[in-house]
Amino acid sequence: KVWKFIIEFYSSLVEASKAQAKNDPRYSGHKEIIEGMSINGIILIVESFLGVSIEKDVIPAIGNNMGIALAGLDDVTVKGSSFILPQAYIFCEMADSVKTQDVMKAMTQSLVKNANYFLGQMQNAQKPSGVQGLTQADNAQGKGQKEYARLISREYGGIAINSVSIADFPLQPLEPNYCILGKYLVVSLSLPLTEKIIDVYNNKAGSFD
Repeated sequence: KVWKFIIEFYSSLVEASKAQAKNDPRYSGHKEIIEGMSINGIILIVESFLGVSIEKDVIPAIGNNMGIALAGLDDVTVKGSSFILPQAYIFCEMADSVKTQDVMKAMTQSLVKNANYFLGQMQNAQKPSGVQGLTQADNAQGKGQKEYARLISREYGGIAINSVSIADFPLQPLEPNYCILGKYLVVSLSLPLTEKIIDVYNNKAGSFD
């Protein structure tokens, strides 16, 4: 049921986006790409990056009780421009705690590996002509590969928090992370927010204020 809802919901979003893009002159040269957009194609891209199957690995591990909560808004400044960044988190009841933790571990490890590869490729592309980067064989063996992204495990309030830290990331407040609170998996993009959630869980704080 959960998977069917996700497919139907995001399919409607994709179709709405395609309809809007067709009438937008900015996308006039990309009509073939827009027409080729599909929820299945998007899922394949996401799964290849995360290294797990959403339908076979993620969905069976979680329960039916889930949601997204907005805890506040942050003012963020990047290169002189400021904008509002929502402080939100996802909570999800676990149908299988062990499987959920195994899936999250596999996802974060794959995320770090792929992020390092793509960021390394971008860095090499910016080098002056004649300056050779690492070969594909070197990358496969991890020779001299810079660690742009890394997995960090820490403890706060007796709860383990696992996060992905990206060096020199323009939005420093953003650090994808997750923790297990009782029978729930909690995922957010802000460590301070996750720590507040843990404080509330441990009855050290009555609210997010």
